[in-house]
Amino acid sequence: MNPIFVRARSLVLRILRIPPDPSPPAGALGSLRVFRAGRNYYRLRFWIWAIKHALALVAFLVTLFVLHQALHSGFDSVHRRLVAKGKRQAAAAMNHAESYVWLLPVFECLGFGFAFLQLPFSYTLIRLDYEQRWYLVTDRSLRLRYGLWNVREMTLSFANVQQITLRQGPVQRLLGLGDLVVTTAGGGSLPMGEHGRVQTPWHSGILHSVDNAEEIRDLIQERLRLLKTAGLGDADDPEPSHPLDGTRPGFSPPCGVASGETLVAARELLEEIRAFRRELTVE
Repeated sequence: MNPIFVRARSLVLRILRIPPDPSPPAGALGSLRVFRAGRNYYRLRFWIWAIKHALALVAFLVTLFVLHQALHSGFDSVHRRLVAKGKRQAAAAMNHAESYVWLLPVFECLGFGFAFLQLPFSYTLIRLDYEQRWYLVTDRSLRLRYGLWNVREMTLSFANVQQITLRQGPVQRLLGLGDLVVTTAGGGSLPMGEHGRVQTPWHSGILHSVDNAEEIRDLIQERLRLLKTAGLGDADDPEPSHPLDGTRPGFSPPCGVASGETLVAARELLEEIRAFRRELTVE
């Protein structure tokens, strides 16, 4: 890795106080999958950065050329007109002003110096914007983090996922990239809409410019299916092989918990909650 980029990278990280790598969201051990933005996303941002700087350099050089031509030809013509009109004091002031033309190369050097000095840092921002895009998927939830100036991190529970959408613009299709939008129903109080209808607060997380959007979509859909199949329990939690009725040989209820009818009622309540959860998922 380029040592100049390494120094600029560490300096930008310190200045912006970017937090360390995100921790995995809730989920079973071994289920974590980490995805990043596609390599072509970085290439696209790099070429946009390079073209912008090239156009800015061309515009700067053209401006300097026009300014040089205007100053050298302008001073001479204005001086001649002032002398012809007999305005000797104005002509002398013009000669005095012309003596400071040497300052123009100084400003040119400062401009070129600033342009070249900012190149490593502006490039570093482009590279870090690519590197700081994290998409972490477990069997229960999804955690997203992106941004440099405003670091945004959000965690979406698969239990609340309502829709998964794949979006691709023309440039993204050309580069093999896509945006995966995961929409969930948020918690908290529900706002009232028109005619007194309750509106569902939606939240969306975007996996921006990934090159394997279909793979990630299929992975999330498969884990959603396993989660729905498991009901309220986790997909990796096996169902008990016997009812909680205390009749199993050697069964000893926990301290302070009654056996018999109480455990049977608890089992029935759990089944009702699971059925209610499945109905909500279907809706």
